[in-house]
Amino acid sequence: MVENTKSISATKFLRRKIGKSNVSERPFVVSESCLAEVTKKVFGMRETHSHLMARPTNIGQVREIVRYANRNAIPIFVRGSGTGYFGGELPTRFGITIEMTALDKIRVFSREIGYVVCDAGIAVNALNQYLRKRGYYWPHNPGSRKWATVGGSLASLGVGTFSTRYGYATDSVLSLKVVTPTGVIFETGSNMPHDMSSLNLIQLICSSEGTLGIIVEAKLKIFPIPEARKASIFYFKHISDAAACASEIFRSGICPESLEIEDLSRFTSEGLAPVMPLKDPRIERLQLDRYQAILFVNNAGSRNQVSSATAQIERISDRNNGKKILDEKITDLYWRSKTEISSWAADKTPKNKVHTFVPAIPLCKAPEFEKRYAKIARKYRRITPAGIGYFLIFRNEECTASARTMLDETDPLSIREYENFVNDLAREVVRMGGTIASTFGLGTILVDVTKKNAESKSWYELSLKLKKTLDPKGIMSPGKKF
Repeated sequence: MVENTKSISATKFLRRKIGKSNVSERPFVVSESCLAEVTKKVFGMRETHSHLMARPTNIGQVREIVRYANRNAIPIFVRGSGTGYFGGELPTRFGITIEMTALDKIRVFSREIGYVVCDAGIAVNALNQYLRKRGYYWPHNPGSRKWATVGGSLASLGVGTFSTRYGYATDSVLSLKVVTPTGVIFETGSNMPHDMSSLNLIQLICSSEGTLGIIVEAKLKIFPIPEARKASIFYFKHISDAAACASEIFRSGICPESLEIEDLSRFTSEGLAPVMPLKDPRIERLQLDRYQAILFVNNAGSRNQVSSATAQIERISDRNNGKKILDEKITDLYWRSKTEISSWAADKTPKNKVHTFVPAIPLCKAPEFEKRYAKIARKYRRITPAGIGYFLIFRNEECTASARTMLDETDPLSIREYENFVNDLAREVVRMGGTIASTFGLGTILVDVTKKNAESKSWYELSLKLKKTLDPKGIMSPGKKF
């Protein structure tokens, strides 16, 4: 009864503040498109909805909604387009889901300093289309680029094709505008990231997955589109050789724009299958079934720099038993799959859905992770391994290991097996010196896993105190992260 009364009152308030057309009990058009094309077909998330969906069109409306929710102790959930990577749009109880897709404006473009100011709800692809016309790009390029919003990318420490050189999505943030759980708007950061005049609240907010505030606007460092790019693919009989090759590239002083390792399952199903038939004679001639992994490298810069770096990497590959794919059509099509189309290929069996566990591990541990992944998956008959892709980050010789599995979500035993699989693999990641949640965040699934695998709970207790200070009524994304 109390919930129903709150729902009626909240509906009246929202319709008055943001207009009847921006209040709904269902996701709005943009998100429905994403749900139809990706979530339902591939990630198979359950449709769990709060009673109210609110789509504000400006920052002031976001602030008013949060203030109202805080006064009335109504939970707030935040979503971008709803790709479902880390559960940002999944309400755990009655509340108001704020959908950010109507905040999609570009506010400032500075060629002189090299930055853009944009709303958090703009899609990554839309932002880069705007920038490319002006000779620039924001070097965040996830497989979900068509739908993923800037705010969602920042709140999940997003990784993408160009992360080798430029780091995670958050590494190019100059400043943020945020609405706190009590409805206060604050700005943090400046044009100079090397700033000791204040605390680094950017990383704090971005790593909180929406539990400490709502990112509503971002100032992002942007870069000129390079004069030249050259992509190469090398394949290896052993993933240990691919990892050793990548490590030598890092230590050689070369800094590729992109460097990724994929096992053959991931390479063929996600990289090749979307752009060309796997029975194509060009692919069959490679005899890929004899190999375990590929290393993808993209060099960017001046033509001379690219030519020199490409030749040097070919020599490094030779030393590590790599074999280059000489057919440039295959390389070009693979590059297209990495930069232009979504990186999802759904199983033809309607019940089978893809789920992804993405820890971060030292690069040198990639071969061990591959073995543990395969060994643990064999324990569970109801889940099917779907391959691993490793995004390599230059400065720390680390990688995010995107480990996918497929399962029948209509079968409770399959779901239980998947949860056990994630728990088992998470424990192995901790033993390797890695972290169990990187670019996808914790969401609501890995919270318990984090508690179980934490070596010390002092950091967790401090985080809880910080959460309570900023969000005294606990309204912002309850059940998530903490």
